[in-house]
Amino acid sequence: MPIPSVAVFKHNTKPWSLFVTYGSSMAVVLAALEAYWEGRGLGQQAQERLLYNLWKECGKWLKHKEQKPNQGSELFQRRKNNVENLQSATMEELFQISPNVRQALGWYEERKRQGPLGFGLKPLSPGYERERQYYELQGKQSGSSISESRIGIHVDFQWDDPRMRKFVGKTRQQLTMDEALKLAKLFNDPPVVFRNKIERLRNLAMVGDDGLFYDIDGNPILMNALRLGKYRKYVYAMDKYGNVFTDDLGIKQYVKYNPQTGRHTLEQTDTFNHSSLLAGGEVLCAGCIHIGYDAHRQREKAGWLSAIDNNSGHYKAGSEHLRNAVVALRDQGVDIAWVRVLDASGGRDNLVCYWGDDVIDGFRDPWPDLDSPPPLGIPAPPVES
Repeated sequence: MPIPSVAVFKHNTKPWSLFVTYGSSMAVVLAALEAYWEGRGLGQQAQERLLYNLWKECGKWLKHKEQKPNQGSELFQRRKNNVENLQSATMEELFQISPNVRQALGWYEERKRQGPLGFGLKPLSPGYERERQYYELQGKQSGSSISESRIGIHVDFQWDDPRMRKFVGKTRQQLTMDEALKLAKLFNDPPVVFRNKIERLRNLAMVGDDGLFYDIDGNPILMNALRLGKYRKYVYAMDKYGNVFTDDLGIKQYVKYNPQTGRHTLEQTDTFNHSSLLAGGEVLCAGCIHIGYDAHRQREKAGWLSAIDNNSGHYKAGSEHLRNAVVALRDQGVDIAWVRVLDASGGRDNLVCYWGDDVIDGFRDPWPDLDSPPPLGIPAPPVES
């Protein structure tokens, strides 16, 4: 079933009476359909974003209308049928242009069917939870939210700015939502992009039968970028099913909806946090990760987990969350024996490293420093701390 043109969809969903018009929810669906047709020439990943956005808006319309009266009217049934057909056609088109997305979605859904792992989850830290709250208040539009992290920097360090006088003495946690929004506007904070499900699948690190991590294209993951002679880490977040999502913090493209103009556009931002990976939802653990080095054999190896930590200001996961993440990876078949596990729950001045097996055994044998692991003979992986 092909995706209908804007003109065909309008014709099929228009009211026969001059006194009935499109509501705001249907207008958003139409805007998403228009954005898809306008963006078809922008490349595959842009099409993926626009298709998923269209699929999502159709779903939101259908859910919204479930609680509305007049469900037996001719107009309602006609619109419902057309929106359902549009949603189905959108997903079919997405899978046709991105079969790897379909495969990753199937892998994700299978793990989801197995149920949560049963470990305690960690919400966003106090103050940062307003990113998620604002996102929900806006109806999860466009997959983006305000940047609470930038607001925190201003509150903590710009006391001499006269615009800050009314906020002096307040911590990030004590800001009201209204104050947070005023600060964001005051300092022109860019939005923090929140990834939707299809978007985050491109950053799903899937564990294969061999215990190695693979990307959506079936390639073993290799993080081989260097900084000051050591491998750079990526940010990650692990959801309640044990899925690991990673990112390299580059410039991101996302779909933005403007209610004033009624249009969806593709935007770019360089503001991307741990909260972006799972749209500010609860995590099993979050921090930084490196994949691509075998410390035991002292060589680069694609897909091999070499380092993981809980160093995330947005989530501030504790030692128990870090251990649970290591256990979850071990249970998926990942060899964690010679993985450097860095516990950052004590703050930047109290970082402690362990080998993976020692974390599972109760955080025994901590390293004397970040680069000198016991036992002697197995050097630390050359990964930044």
